[in-house]
Amino acid sequence: MKIFEKIKINLKNGKSRLIKIMGIPIIQYDKVDNKKTYYLPLLRKENIKKEKPIFYLKINRQEDYTFICLQHWIDVVSEMNNDYFILCDNENLKKNVYKKIIFPNSNIKFIKSNRGKYLQKLVNNIATKFWEKATFAHLTTFYHAKKNSFQNFWNIDADDTLFCMNIKTLVNHLKDIEKYANSNNIASFSLDMHRSRTNGIHWSFGITYTKMNIDWFKIFEENKDTFWQKKYENFDYEFNLDWFFTYLRDTKNIKNETFYINNSSFIHWGNFITNIIGSGIFRWQNNRLKFPIIQNIISDEYFGNIPICKDCIKFEGNFTDTEYKNYIIENLTYLYKPSKQMLNMWKYNESDVKNLNDNIYNLEELNTKLDKFIDEQKYLRQEMSNFLMDIHLKINNYEVADDFNPRDLFTMPIKPLNIEFLDSNISYINYLFPNLVGTFQNNVTTELNPNFFYTTGIAGNEEHLRTISLAHKQNCKVYIFEDAFLRSIFSYVYVNKTSEKYYKSIGFTIDDITHYIDSSLPSRLERWLNDKDLIITEEQKTRARKCINKILETHLSKYNNQPIYEPKIGRDGVKKVLVVDQSYGDWSITKGGGSEEAFRLMLEQARNENPDADIIVKTHPDTISGTRGGYYTGLTQHDNIYPMTEPINPISLIKYCDKVYVCTTQLGFEALMCGKEVHVFGMPFYAGWGLTHDRQKCERRTNTRTLEEVFYIAYIMYSYYVNPDKKCRCEIEEAMDYLLKLRDEYFKERGQI
Repeated sequence: MKIFEKIKINLKNGKSRLIKIMGIPIIQYDKVDNKKTYYLPLLRKENIKKEKPIFYLKINRQEDYTFICLQHWIDVVSEMNNDYFILCDNENLKKNVYKKIIFPNSNIKFIKSNRGKYLQKLVNNIATKFWEKATFAHLTTFYHAKKNSFQNFWNIDADDTLFCMNIKTLVNHLKDIEKYANSNNIASFSLDMHRSRTNGIHWSFGITYTKMNIDWFKIFEENKDTFWQKKYENFDYEFNLDWFFTYLRDTKNIKNETFYINNSSFIHWGNFITNIIGSGIFRWQNNRLKFPIIQNIISDEYFGNIPICKDCIKFEGNFTDTEYKNYIIENLTYLYKPSKQMLNMWKYNESDVKNLNDNIYNLEELNTKLDKFIDEQKYLRQEMSNFLMDIHLKINNYEVADDFNPRDLFTMPIKPLNIEFLDSNISYINYLFPNLVGTFQNNVTTELNPNFFYTTGIAGNEEHLRTISLAHKQNCKVYIFEDAFLRSIFSYVYVNKTSEKYYKSIGFTIDDITHYIDSSLPSRLERWLNDKDLIITEEQKTRARKCINKILETHLSKYNNQPIYEPKIGRDGVKKVLVVDQSYGDWSITKGGGSEEAFRLMLEQARNENPDADIIVKTHPDTISGTRGGYYTGLTQHDNIYPMTEPINPISLIKYCDKVYVCTTQLGFEALMCGKEVHVFGMPFYAGWGLTHDRQKCERRTNTRTLEEVFYIAYIMYSYYVNPDKKCRCEIEEAMDYLLKLRDEYFKERGQI
């Protein structure tokens, strides 16, 4: 943080300077028409014109066009003589706004997205993770308007939209739109950005006029879950406030309508080539919505010239094609204002131009080359990210402490930083930390001083690397969080497909070195298992055996939605050998010593070593859901091979079989609990201790352990549990009872009990 900062602000008829000390605005002075005026920003009263609609100008992109668009909307607000708030969560972007925008006066008001518990609860029931930030921003405008008793407001995506028309003309149209909405009791009135292109299905924000005579938050609070999203599952899989307002329009008799200005043109900025649906130029003309880029460059008339939805409300505008083109030429491009040097460089004679037809690439060939280039760039970027993550983990291993007890963390007042903290699929994790002070995203400013850094898993992605980078700058440790071996009813991939209580995790592991799946380095779990001085007492072994017996009696596993029954697969009276598939490319395989070749060998050796047995190949639950593929996807029944894709409880299936072949899956350890002979082709946490038939060897693992010892160290010492009913930490026995109760509820809902 700078101790002293002087911010220059450009005004329409002068300039302004804002002085900050330690980030706090101390004094501001304006110089307009050679007259200076001084203010104390903290004491400056905001005389807001509440009788006029407020403009919320939302910005988060930092592109060249961001400032063109924002200037457009600032000019609109100035012409209307209305008040505005710039909603911006990025401090660097805010500084650039001060530098690049010309304001009508120095009364510039910024606000940030409200991410408090109240809005968080609403967002959880409205948006999927992809749209979470945008939904917070949208709801903040409603929250701020209600808090300040604003009657009506405009909600504008001001960083990537503008109308190609004279500002005064646009202002007259916006006033007409306000008047129409007020007279016809329209709740929210939005520009036709998606309504026509979705054949009337999808209502959307973007340029929206909203009335506050409706108790919007009562409506939001009445929505208790994400069940409403099922109505639109055939159209989308990522949901936001736009879709929720569509739902309100369709089912709650809320008048959310759509307008357009006839003969007008509008730009939704973005990458006009790679994202031609999400961005582009719009032109409403002759009862058609035209997209010139799609029409003229992509040459697609079907998507480039569509009928305007009959429910859209038309406001007449008299803009010719020439006026629209002139606006772009005069305001948005330098093509027709070249310098003298440019003209000299661009001179050409027709006779000098070669026949370009001989040099034009075949479009299909060009697309293939482009796709290959993009794939190569993604691969290289991912490889670099993985490399940096590996370096971090090796540093952890080099600087490892003699011992580590995460329970010490639970008593600390912590301010965690991670993009996924309190994420919907792991949100019960906050019950581990009763002294939680706050949570911050990865774009947090350093003055907020987070003191707890962690990653969920060890994938080399940008969020994890930013967390690690900031932690290293502050000389702080980065912990690795993961789900424990008793987790939930469903996997996290079922987010938005079932009730949240069924997919949220109640069990967690915390490691100070690496993930427990990572066999390339000794995790804290491996160190404990390998420590000959770590003696598990008879009392602890007895406790472990009781837990194992309860797991076998009740068929508890990591995920617990699968039905419990005795399968009937293969031939009668023939021994059964179970080969367990896993999700293709999963980190537990790539970091656990597995590979595609390992899975090929596993099936091959299972057949060769058991020629008279039935080989049952079981798919992973995530591959059943259709979200991820497996190594044996597409395998069909032949000879003595019997693929099993039907959902079944792992313990039920293991008990049915005589021998089990695995790579790195937890099911291998559950097979050990069932007393089965287990052959391992990777190096999971339970291999190398004398319990399994290992096809690989880890030279580090020199100790031997009993089944009860491995269970106690992995499931009780290394794992931590919470009881969501009590909102606090608990022991494994209480966690198992909670999962059993929850599973009974789920089975009763499905009629399986």
